[in-house]
Amino acid sequence: SSSKVQLEDNAKDILELQRTLVDLEQQKTEQYNLLRRALTEDL
Repeated sequence: SSSKVQLEDNAKDILELQRTLVDLEQQKTEQYNLLRRALTEDL
């Protein structure tokens, strides 16, 4: 049925969004570490 297809599409979208969130969290952590390192060197 079409609702099952819709649910499967939604599940794929959710998995894709979760991967995007993981990537963004990783980037945020890297940026934070770079910033902290830069600030520490200045002190």
